[in-house]
Amino acid sequence: SEHQGNIADLTPEQKRALLADLLKEKARHQKTTVPASAGQRALWFIQQSTPQNFAYHVSFSVRVLSSVNTTHLQKAIQAVVNRHATLRTLYSIQDGQLVQQIHAYQDADFQQVDAAGWDDNYLYQQVLQYDHLPFNLEAGPVIRWRLFTRSVDDHILLITAHHICIDAWSLWMVLDDLRQGLQAQAEGRPVALAPEPAPYAGWAEWQSAMLAGSEGEELRSFWENQLSGNLPVLNLPYDFPHPVIPTLRGNSISISLSPEETRQIKALAQARGVTLFMLLLAVYQVLQIGRAHV
Repeated sequence: SEHQGNIADLTPEQKRALLADLLKEKARHQKTTVPASAGQRALWFIQQSTPQNFAYHVSFSVRVLSSVNTTHLQKAIQAVVNRHATLRTLYSIQDGQLVQQIHAYQDADFQQVDAAGWDDNYLYQQVLQYDHLPFNLEAGPVIRWRLFTRSVDDHILLITAHHICIDAWSLWMVLDDLRQGLQAQAEGRPVALAPEPAPYAGWAEWQSAMLAGSEGEELRSFWENQLSGNLPVLNLPYDFPHPVIPTLRGNSISISLSPEETRQIKALAQARGVTLFMLLLAVYQVLQIGRAHV
């Protein structure tokens, strides 16, 4: 009765906030367990084999040269996590099989980092360091949001997720959802993102059932035959011999193409029904064949 009296003294706004907190607390303990997809099992194996490996981090960073309403940003981020089940999914082994544990609610992992007084070089190093922090796929979270603030109108927003929950194309959807959430609050509207159209868990369940049936058996037989015998080896030219234990400390070389060249390449890829990666890899293979016959 004492608690009832305290609740009765609350304003309508306070009652709504209390109800929301109670529902969130209840949702934190609700989870749905479904099979993991074949791709998720592969990524889980890699992560367990090399826990410090950051090669499968999907990252995005942007410089923001204006003031940031961190309350609005955090609410928009939470709305994105609420919408996409994969962003609040954890992974564990049950009966010898990897499963997804989809939580009904999970607090977004957002932190604001005080970067006042940092020069550009130190800021860059710190962003990289935060980006390379390993993920714990069992305990979570599987996506992190960090806002590095040097001054009122100088920030870097870093989003880092494990590839087990997102890919590069999906990242653009997340960014668009974040934009919608920020725009709604700037216009004084509540953040109301549309429900997720096709949860990944449904596809994973379909794939698991398919692979367990006759079609899965046919696919296994086909690929076992395709991958039998001596497989071709891609011998790329290199400066130093590969270490026995991979370090993943590779490097990259950047080249710039003109806008017209880029347009033509994209048009060719679209005309052939392939991705840019497929087209450029084919070009690379042709050049390698030509180089071998020179």
